[in-house]
Amino acid sequence: MTIRTIDDGVLNSPEAEAYFTTKADRRVLIGFRAALEMLAIPLPEYARRKETGRPTTTKLIARQYAEDNPQPRTGDTLSPRSASTGLSAQQRRAQPKTGDAREITRQASLFRQAFATQG
Repeated sequence: MTIRTIDDGVLNSPEAEAYFTTKADRRVLIGFRAALEMLAIPLPEYARRKETGRPTTTKLIARQYAEDNPQPRTGDTLSPRSASTGLSAQQRRAQPKTGDAREITRQASLFRQAFATQG
């Protein structure tokens, strides 16, 4: 087997991102992703699979919070907060209390107001 050195700088370039996200057919991106995975080359951020379906407003709020307040990982143990929701395991298991729906609705409307003008 021949060993080759690969310069992945071109994969992480803005030109490659623009090509794969705007110009290339989705099947090309799927093949690109498959080739990199077979060669054990780390995927660029733009090539990662997106979450399926439409995320709920609560997930959007939690994801935005998690991006603003990252929880560092230490060693091999996972942090107590989930990166996708920003909630701890205890918070995810907790039973909803009365009145929480009103607070979630308020937060969701604040989120919509804050990001409605952007775009």
